Amino acid sequence: MAFADTDARPLSQLNVTPLIDVMMVLLVIFMVTAPLLETGLTLNLPQRGPTPPIPPETIRLSIDDSGAVHWNGIPMSRAVLASAFRAEAARDPQPVLQLDSADGVQYATVAAVLADARHAGLDQIGLPLD
Repeated sequence: MAFADTDARPLSQLNVTPLIDVMMVLLVIFMVTAPLLETGLTLNLPQRGPTPPIPPETIRLSIDDSGAVHWNGIPMSRAVLASAFRAEAARDPQPVLQLDSADGVQYATVAAVLADARHAGLDQIGLPLD
């Protein structure tokens, strides 16, 4: 069995038989799976409702350095604030309470206002991130 010609050159032919075998197997696999890909799925997608939901109103509640509470810019006492919290908690959809306080406000004042809002039933309370 000779591996070279008489000219002492090595044979440099590529054996493509395994490549053809692999290609034939892939062809058969694709031919078998192609009809399966044509079938569709039955999906029940949600349909658009008659009206888009109304976003809840935002109430801006701010506490200044002296501890005074302002409801959308209007100053309020703590007693009036508690009744306003109860009235807003009864609305549907419930408004979002956005609480902002000055840097010099004591934590006890902010915590008391938050506690009043939670006791009144307000569930959506937002605080600034900064």
